[in-house]
Amino acid sequence: MKKLFSLLFVALLATSAWAATDVTIDFSDQGYANQAVVESLTVGDVTVAFAQGSHQNTAPTYYTNGTAIRIYVGNTMTVSTAGTDPITKIVFTYATGTGNDWTSACVTDGAYDNGIWAGSATSILFTNVKSNQVRIVSMVVTLGGEVVEVIDAPTLPAAQEFEDSFTVNITNNAADATVKYSTDSVTWLDYTAPFTITETTTVYAKAVKGNNESSVVSAKYTKLEVEEGSVIFLPNDFPVVTNAAFSSTKNHVTVAGTSGTITTDQIRMFKNSTTTISTTVGKIVKIEFTCTASGTSQYGPGCFAAQTGYSYEGKIGTWEGEATSVEFVAETNQVRATQIVVWIEGNDPTVQVVAPVFDPGSCTFTGSQVINLTCETEGAQILYAIDEGAYQNYTAPFTITQACTIKAKATLNGQESSEVTATYKKRTEVSTIAAANALDNKTDFVFYGPAVVTYQNGSNLWIKDNTGCGLIYGNQVPTIAEGATLAEGWEAQTYLYHTMIHEFRYPNYVEADPDEPIQTITATEYTRDALTTDNINERVIIKGLTLVEETDTEVENYARYLYNIVEGDTLVLYKFTDVTYPTVEEGKTYDVEAMVSYFGNKVQLLPIAITESQAAPAGLRGDVNGDQTVSIADVTALIDYLLSHDASTISLENADCNLDENISIADVTALIDYLLSKHW
Repeated sequence: MKKLFSLLFVALLATSAWAATDVTIDFSDQGYANQAVVESLTVGDVTVAFAQGSHQNTAPTYYTNGTAIRIYVGNTMTVSTAGTDPITKIVFTYATGTGNDWTSACVTDGAYDNGIWAGSATSILFTNVKSNQVRIVSMVVTLGGEVVEVIDAPTLPAAQEFEDSFTVNITNNAADATVKYSTDSVTWLDYTAPFTITETTTVYAKAVKGNNESSVVSAKYTKLEVEEGSVIFLPNDFPVVTNAAFSSTKNHVTVAGTSGTITTDQIRMFKNSTTTISTTVGKIVKIEFTCTASGTSQYGPGCFAAQTGYSYEGKIGTWEGEATSVEFVAETNQVRATQIVVWIEGNDPTVQVVAPVFDPGSCTFTGSQVINLTCETEGAQILYAIDEGAYQNYTAPFTITQACTIKAKATLNGQESSEVTATYKKRTEVSTIAAANALDNKTDFVFYGPAVVTYQNGSNLWIKDNTGCGLIYGNQVPTIAEGATLAEGWEAQTYLYHTMIHEFRYPNYVEADPDEPIQTITATEYTRDALTTDNINERVIIKGLTLVEETDTEVENYARYLYNIVEGDTLVLYKFTDVTYPTVEEGKTYDVEAMVSYFGNKVQLLPIAITESQAAPAGLRGDVNGDQTVSIADVTALIDYLLSHDASTISLENADCNLDENISIADVTALIDYLLSKHW
């Protein structure tokens, strides 16, 4: 009997050990108001606590539009249980769109992959270390039961082009797991060491541990078709530069320019700049430029000075001769090459130790950046050094979190490649327009915070928040609705234009937040005397202006100056938008709605609309009680009238403070604004 009882007890323990309870938490069921800051909630034995963490301004917030908790960069979420069973799994449902979920780097306990956390813990801390928000609609927390391990997927080198061969180095991110790879996604092989491909190939990889597998990752590596004996230079062979010198060395061939811009798809060599192509072994016998367009976008015969042998072949310009160094000068405009191919005689590049390649090359990053180094020379050892540090062996991709310069070289059998360098800049994180405007000139930054579009004209996008106004400028700016809120995480570089205008140039990821409602944008009313350089980039309206047509044809930009604000005043209206303007008539005044700008030591208005002023009412505007002064007593008198409709003791014509020919609570607001700012 005692033995039977013991067996039943063991069986009961075994059954309870595998029993699991699911607790569902749907944030739309919690009764939160829109934009409510959420601190904690408890459902069953599960408590979810939120904290602002390292974010400068914003704590986790619930939005009814999307029915999700928004967890901003630096915010934390702790999931805990007070019960006897540990948390073994959490399945998340996120808001629609990309980039809304956690990553494996966000958790310190257990593991996370593809929407599922798994492990065994009574408390799990999630920290948003990404560059985007995490937006959670609901979550299912499993208490007790079998612990299912989440396997982190391996990391492949970034997809890229190669010439002769490419070494695929797969990083295993899961402890005690086996990495498998495939080139057809059907047949899987064990990965034991880096392998080399010589043809265009798509590589698939996954991690396997017991019966569990990670998600599958893939990357395509494309072989370039180049002639034997040639060295090809692509834009990604150069550090990313803007209006600066650039250089790249491959297989003992160097391409160096005195001034240009390197983009992801072009090598831009500026007018009158010098580009020199040289080799330390053999002789250059041919150079071929593949350019983006004919004519001024490629080199012409005069670019070669005393060199000879230039010919046109469509969009390809070819130099032929025999030299160790060839110099080119762009004679009429930028030369925009998508690739440069150099042919060498007397040298076989394949027997040389090739310099390593950075992936990515020199760039500006947000948060952190993984650096991958590869070398085309099979069997070569890569060495790298950060800033002024000593060289160390490269064994796997590594992560940087601060701005730095990295140099690298490769060695094989006592031979050493040339040294290559990449520079990495880190974007400064800001969350207000005032903080962005205060950054030093040409500072790269990423913006986390709400910013509302106040006006757009082509590549000019004006924005504001509760700290100030700004201007995003660049051809990368998409068309965004007035009143839309920008999605957090957009990037740009500060620029001080004409010593006064703060611009945010070279913008990336500028887009409207689809979960935010469109706001109504109204211009702020100023008097001429109250308008200063503090109002630059602000949308304003000035009423009752006397306009004088510009007649001085000697003034710079005369054709685009519309009017002066009375003769002798330094404020001018500049034709910046396609707006129908009235003919100025003597004796009339005009209301001007515009964006405030600055040029040539003058505050300028970029008009949005110019309309003839409506006649103002007689008497003293705002003097509701008729005592010939405007004070708080007039506010009281106006409110008394709105409550009683007794106008026997007030002046209705003076009570129309916002000049809309109607007496309402809006006039109270206009009057209070006047008393605070001292201008209508």
